[in-house]
Amino acid sequence: MSGRGWGKSRCGSEWVHAMAMTNPGIRIALVARSAADARDVMVEGESGILACGGADRAEYEPSKRRVTWSNGSIATTYSADKPDQLRGPQHHICWADELAAWRRWDTWDQLQFGLRLGDNPRCVVTTTPRPLVRLKRLAEDPRTHVTRGATMDNAQNLSRDFIRAIHDRYKGSTLGR
Repeated sequence: MSGRGWGKSRCGSEWVHAMAMTNPGIRIALVARSAADARDVMVEGESGILACGGADRAEYEPSKRRVTWSNGSIATTYSADKPDQLRGPQHHICWADELAAWRRWDTWDQLQFGLRLGDNPRCVVTTTPRPLVRLKRLAEDPRTHVTRGATMDNAQNLSRDFIRAIHDRYKGSTLGR
């Protein structure tokens, strides 16, 4: 859980890529608030999966909502607005992006029901924090590891104009904190 610009998307992408490469043939769920977010942020974005890997870069087939690695690992994109997409498919790992922005919490439940392959199914959640009861419960679960950060932790990788603008606009505000 961290502020905008901290690097959540890059962390999620790098984690998914590393898991795919070190565990040939795994099945991965990529779930975002919307289908467009899954495509534009998680897969094709500047910090998305396709930006990772160099020579081991995965291939993306938008019509199939599928990212495929050369070793047989496959990731499928899902929209949190369509929880029924997750009824049936099963996965070894998942990446849930911007969970705090999901409008349908039953998507989280359907995702958990399908996270059942292998000996150690896991999910990484990247989200801007919001004061939501379900998010708080998830963070308090003893099986959950929480990493927190602020936008300014990544200032060296962000535009100076952006930093100045958000500082001027949000300094001292609740949103800024």
